[in-house]
Amino acid sequence: MSRVASLGSTADKEEEIEDSNVSLAAQSLNLQELDSRLYLAPTAQLWRPIGARGVFGGQILGQALVAASREMPPEFKCHSLHAYFLLAGNAEQNIVYYVEVLARGKTYARCNVVASQRNKRIFGMLVSFVRDGATGPTHCKPMPQVPPPEELSTIEELTRKLIESPTASQRVKEGIRQQHGNATLDVWPVDPVQYWHHFAQFSKPAVHEAGETRCMWVRTKEKLDDDENLHRCVAAFASDRFLLGSARVGHNLGRNSPIQMMSLDHTMWFHRPFKADEPMLYVCHSPIARDGRAMTLADIYTKEGELAITVAQEGVFRDWKASSALKAKL
Repeated sequence: MSRVASLGSTADKEEEIEDSNVSLAAQSLNLQELDSRLYLAPTAQLWRPIGARGVFGGQILGQALVAASREMPPEFKCHSLHAYFLLAGNAEQNIVYYVEVLARGKTYARCNVVASQRNKRIFGMLVSFVRDGATGPTHCKPMPQVPPPEELSTIEELTRKLIESPTASQRVKEGIRQQHGNATLDVWPVDPVQYWHHFAQFSKPAVHEAGETRCMWVRTKEKLDDDENLHRCVAAFASDRFLLGSARVGHNLGRNSPIQMMSLDHTMWFHRPFKADEPMLYVCHSPIARDGRAMTLADIYTKEGELAITVAQEGVFRDWKASSALKAKL
């Protein structure tokens, strides 16, 4: 594994990653400091997934949290964030992040982060930080019983099998090859079909219902330093990869189905320290989809079974024809 530096020093902020094999999840956190509370994400680092209308939302989310974390004393850790995606980010334009510190007390501190391109706001986020040390009663919802990652196949392993399979179409194989080089995370789906219907040949036949829970183990491909806020920034990046896709479960919708999906808002609560470079269990489900939107929720556990993160996201979930008729800017 490659190692990614912490968020702390000025040298770290402007240091270029020498290892060309370091994943996009790490590169996306390298912001340049322009001025006090002002940071730049150059176009060379921005990632637009194949088929997406703009920059990957999780990358913007993670970068915004990096910017916010740099404006806080190191003893303050992010415990919650509430974000809105306002416009699709253009991968051919630099993104500028401005951080406004709203309040800083002895225990809690809050700030507002705005991401802009050519003076147009594309993203806004409120972030709250806390200084550790408080005590009180505790409780925690237990982690579901699922097979450990050692007993499962990764997405890369499954896609490799699919490429080699004589039953897969040439179109499917080409789509896999295009996305294979962009892998930033190790992902072990508990039920591969819930992740992608083309994996049905590698799973036992099952009937999936809308709203049911899907689980997967996730970690970064690179080794990270011990900076807690760095791990939270990477977790923010990763969290946007899987939530909205949970709304497809039970609707017999593949990745190429004529459904428009994109994030509208995103909220995260961080409950305890964790390691994003170690396997974490994502337990995702969508309680409702209606009026062209889907609500998705996730509990994220450490491998030891401790609930570390709770995530909520609402996104566009509508027919492409309706989208075209509305001529939406999103």
